[in-house]
Amino acid sequence: IVGHSVDIDKNCQRVLCSNEDGALHVFPDLLQLLTLDARVAVLKVMDTSSLELKPLIAKYKAMPKMPQPDDIKKVINQLGSTLLDKLMARMDAFENLFVEQATCCKHHSKKCDVFPAALLQTDSERVAQVTGVAKLTDPLLIYMAGTSCQDWSSMSQVLSLAGKTVLPFAVELQLIRRKRPHVYFHECTRNFRASILEKFLPGYRVHSMIQRPTERGFPIQRTRRYTACIRLDMELVRPIEEIKILDR
Repeated sequence: IVGHSVDIDKNCQRVLCSNEDGALHVFPDLLQLLTLDARVAVLKVMDTSSLELKPLIAKYKAMPKMPQPDDIKKVINQLGSTLLDKLMARMDAFENLFVEQATCCKHHSKKCDVFPAALLQTDSERVAQVTGVAKLTDPLLIYMAGTSCQDWSSMSQVLSLAGKTVLPFAVELQLIRRKRPHVYFHECTRNFRASILEKFLPGYRVHSMIQRPTERGFPIQRTRRYTACIRLDMELVRPIEEIKILDR
């Protein structure tokens, strides 16, 4: 069961809402999931960092693509990594980071619970039948997310963590760290560094691969990076190396 989805793109929201087998709840912005104090705090971090990053990024984008200006790109990358560190540290300071009450849901055109109790009613009996393993004592939680390609695509000059999408990515990481799903699937362009997930998600085995979506029947030509983060206390039915889709 897909409990809820978050997507800021209006076209994606429309598709999610129109799919009968899709998400039960569709929230338009990850920032909605943060408490007001936390939201203000992270936006201040973004505003402060943009004073240093904006002129550098503008200068970098104005330069010819060939040859690549490696010196300024390295500075931008370093500042981007520092920005993510600051965002994570700022959110770590909040004991209660996420709202537990209702907020705007595009699917129902009203306020809905952000973390519905129904999400905890996972059919672990059915999981046991499919996998052959014992019934789970805890609900099986699986999170799936794709980090925006906007700042990781080579067509956008690969700003990576220095772009605006670093903020929703940081919120996404906090969701994983605090909700501790059993499995977290992540998708982005091939330029995304899976080592970032290893750094910020202790307690997970991180397995990453690059693959063409056409090999799985999706009409997308550009290669993508798919990463599976599996909680260390999960017992796998077979060694991860034998699961073909996770071959590097």
